[in-house]
Amino acid sequence: MSKLLFNTDLLNGTFDWVNDDYSLLIMDDTYVDFNSDTYVSDIVGGTQGTVALTNKAVESDASNVYLIADLTPTFGVISGGIELDSVLLVRDTGVDTTSYLVSNLSAGNVTGLPYTTTGVEVDLELSTFVGITAGRGIVMEIST
Repeated sequence: MSKLLFNTDLLNGTFDWVNDDYSLLIMDDTYVDFNSDTYVSDIVGGTQGTVALTNKAVESDASNVYLIADLTPTFGVISGGIELDSVLLVRDTGVDTTSYLVSNLSAGNVTGLPYTTTGVEVDLELSTFVGITAGRGIVMEIST
């Protein structure tokens, strides 16, 4: 199940979307403990790839705040036969014990998940990256 509620630190300014570093971790179907994990160091298995988010910005309209980033992050080639099941958004400090897990997104929030890899490059297509006040979470699509 996706954890769509973003940590309040992201919303209240403790975390800075534009100036802090954020990454996406693509996870296989063995990862199940997001609700009990807080930091990257808490993850036990399941990580199949990591990509840093670039070109971050914040936009808003009358009812939403959007956190925007590079709309085509690429995880590179992932071995065939692995079922990708979710994507984690991480505030990345460069140290696993302080890199905070912000959100977990799975089927319903990432079009194409679950996805069984075929040994080719795995890309995400991000659209309207985050609509926080509307509670939309991240909308992504897996592509190869």
